[in-house]
Amino acid sequence: MLKPRGRYIVAYPDVYHLYELKAAIYDTPYENAPSTAVPNGFSLLKRERVAYNLNLSGAEEIRDLFMMTPYAYRTGKKERERLEKMQNLATRVEFLIDIYEKRAD
Repeated sequence: MLKPRGRYIVAYPDVYHLYELKAAIYDTPYENAPSTAVPNGFSLLKRERVAYNLNLSGAEEIRDLFMMTPYAYRTGKKERERLEKMQNLATRVEFLIDIYEKRAD
């Protein structure tokens, strides 16, 4: 329940979010589908892009990042073993943050 003119904030991965992590795991990494849908009854006020490079050193840092993603639950044993052998990973972090306002109609 949000009153008219209330704000609704959504953060979601941009096209190349963690792409290099996916490339290390999967034979065919995929891009994230861009989101253009505006929730019914809302107007998009602002879209902010947050992007930076992340450099991980050591298997523990790489595993910690991996375990914070949905890939941890979707990845097979063979792909996990490939990741466990890595000692360094440079990957992109890309998010879009949308701010919506509830219309007063």
